[in-house]
Amino acid sequence: MIRFRVTAVSITCGLLFAIFSFVYLWIGHGDTLSSLYAGYSTADASYSPMVGALLVTLILWMLQVVVNLFTRFHRMWQAVSFFPSYFCLGLLTCLKGDNSSDVFYLTFDWSWWQFLFGGAFFALLVYLHRRFAPAMPEKEQFSLEAIPNLITLSLFSCMTGYIGNNNELFRYELAVSHAISQGDTDRALAIGEKSLGTSHTLSTLRIYALSQADSLSQRLFCYPQVGLRGVFFNEEKGVVSSITNAAIYDYLGGIPRKRGETVPFYLRRVCRSDSTNRKAVDYYLSALLLERQLETFTRALAAFYGNSRPIGRHYQEALLLYCKRVPEYEEQCREQISPEVRRRFKLFGELQAQELHPQVERNYAYRRFGDTYWSYFWYVE
Repeated sequence: MIRFRVTAVSITCGLLFAIFSFVYLWIGHGDTLSSLYAGYSTADASYSPMVGALLVTLILWMLQVVVNLFTRFHRMWQAVSFFPSYFCLGLLTCLKGDNSSDVFYLTFDWSWWQFLFGGAFFALLVYLHRRFAPAMPEKEQFSLEAIPNLITLSLFSCMTGYIGNNNELFRYELAVSHAISQGDTDRALAIGEKSLGTSHTLSTLRIYALSQADSLSQRLFCYPQVGLRGVFFNEEKGVVSSITNAAIYDYLGGIPRKRGETVPFYLRRVCRSDSTNRKAVDYYLSALLLERQLETFTRALAAFYGNSRPIGRHYQEALLLYCKRVPEYEEQCREQISPEVRRRFKLFGELQAQELHPQVERNYAYRRFGDTYWSYFWYVE
């Protein structure tokens, strides 16, 4: 007859696993599971990361109970019975983005060797337990038996983190994408705001969110940028986002991009079809800034904005750079540039005039002027 023995050690191991699983799924991978649910579920009901974490944790705990009924890992070996649950938890969060079809979805990034390793390792643990498990006294010794179980659970937790996709930028991409799809632009722009790293997908999502918040000209370079690639998604391979190029085309006016057409030419064509489309105009001007096309930017700014005031801070910063190259243009844009931007540009020039070591100068510039177009223009490759 199969019996399940409940001890203080088994209760402790169960609680520790439940806490780890819930926190790992809710806080660490809440947006991952939300995107996974949106990609595979046909239901219209919204997904709750907290409820989802609770349900998955309950299912994995029940898996441990079933495993332990047959393997009978008890006492000092109690934590070993949680291996399948930890392993499944890692596989559940081992994901990557796939945009090969018209609808974005997440796919599991599994390999046959992972299942082979997991099965073989657990079979080895079962063999070692049955072959070498020492005889234990009838009375439970909690302090003695808890230590090896805690070590085992810690190792399994590390294994779960290693298997799952815990890349910080990947999590930011999913979180920003989910926030945008929920219409929460403020939250989308706050995610990873202090991070110094970025990716093509993350940059594209942030530009889209900044445009929705009408803040492209004010905050674009407050975030790390990867250049013009950060305007649209790669069309050749998958991206980690529920926002597609088609959605951005619709947002900018419903004009699709022609095959082989460069981003600046496409955006210029959209702006010329409707010069009052402010979203497209700011996209176009931002693309020119990312490409460092100052002369083209200056002409486009004059064509679409004229002498109107005020203009965005990054536009003012770009005008000052252009005036440094073409001093005679200063008179035409004098009223468009605020005293504060001029003051900071003077300090930026003083920093460059110190003739510091290039890396030292770069570090100082990032620290003091990292939220300006000047820092991107001079120091981002």
